[in-house]
Amino acid sequence: MAQSLDSYSTFFHNKVIKERGYPSGVKPIDFPYDMRLYGRVDRNQNTVMLTKKILSNLAKNRVLTIKQLESKAPVFVLNFVAEAFKDLQQHFKKANAFQRLATGGVKEMIDLEPKIGWIDPQRAYDDYIKVFYGLFVDDFLFEGGSYKEVLNFRTYMEQFNIFYNTFGREMPLTKTGFLKSILASPLISGMMVEIAKLDPNDSRNASKWISDPNFNFYRNAAVTHGFLVDKYMPWRLVADISSVQMQARWEKTIFPNSDQISKDKAAGKTDAQIMKAHAKIENRFGLIPDPGSASNLFEQYYEKTHLTDAEELKEIFYNWYNQFIIDSPAVSSVKDEPCRSKKLVKSFKRRRELTREELEKFYDTNYWIDMCFKARIKEEDLTIQQTDYEKVLKNASFIMKKLDKDSAMSYINNIIKITKSQVIDPRLCQDYLNCS
Repeated sequence: MAQSLDSYSTFFHNKVIKERGYPSGVKPIDFPYDMRLYGRVDRNQNTVMLTKKILSNLAKNRVLTIKQLESKAPVFVLNFVAEAFKDLQQHFKKANAFQRLATGGVKEMIDLEPKIGWIDPQRAYDDYIKVFYGLFVDDFLFEGGSYKEVLNFRTYMEQFNIFYNTFGREMPLTKTGFLKSILASPLISGMMVEIAKLDPNDSRNASKWISDPNFNFYRNAAVTHGFLVDKYMPWRLVADISSVQMQARWEKTIFPNSDQISKDKAAGKTDAQIMKAHAKIENRFGLIPDPGSASNLFEQYYEKTHLTDAEELKEIFYNWYNQFIIDSPAVSSVKDEPCRSKKLVKSFKRRRELTREELEKFYDTNYWIDMCFKARIKEEDLTIQQTDYEKVLKNASFIMKKLDKDSAMSYINNIIKITKSQVIDPRLCQDYLNCS
């Protein structure tokens, strides 16, 4: 995971494309410079994650948010994106059959065989957290000798705070921070499909694609089916969720059946009258077409991650600490015996376990909201005065008592957004400063 993400954000590859320019014509989507948060935040700049969930079970028609593409290996994308991609494949097959495509070019561009699609954001975060744990425990506690200071959960968290105060700005802790960072693949959105497995570090790959004789046909066909081409990885197709072409798949027209037509024809009605009486538009996924914006897609398909950040941190640290004392149940110390014996005596002190009851009793929701807020400040590279920090936590505690935890977490999230500078674009709606 990390290797491909680093490749995606590598400066050298982007520099080559930017300096040499991009062929005139249909504009591509520019992730690193304009749309880095595309598919990761909603219209209100809340970080979101796509989950595999059931949208409908009506009439035994089980509709899921994601759908598998026809490919050799399992590749998933948003359900309506899968339909658009299938139509794009058919378009290329017809063009190839009519010999409208140049021969000898990039084979993957013609075949449109999906290679990579949706990456489960929860699994990606879980994998990242395992790496985070290893860095804290192996590199900081043991190699640095700080493990001797850990006797219980309180001292464990004290050592973590020392570690995080030093490295926190380079290492996101919350799921919200991780999903917004360059460590998370853009593929978590479910809006993208890659039709080749190429090294994005090697700018020759992108250059080969954009200079291919079929490239103009490829990107024009993509747009007419609701896709944009990634500027720096042109083998990646990105669903333009705000386009008319993509949103057309959110509904379908129901036409009059043969019985209705026959009956109305016998009654002397015109074709226009029959269509007006019986034709209707049916919503397919609970999505409301509104070209030019993301409409209600994020509300219907995605989850706001800030609502569960604090609770997730609680579970992470509870599991981390218990794993730590399984791996290292005791701490040793060496002391001198009385001077006559001239011996050193080694003793062991067992670390104290943390029960679920103790976790709930001594480390309540306010504790984890505090930690979450502290982490989000670092992740967004913000500076907040201590008096303002304490005021926010006090307000969050009050909101939680009067309302609920979700409201408190939303308040914290809004403070972060306001401090960061809130810029909203309803069309592509993805970057604080560079939405377009």
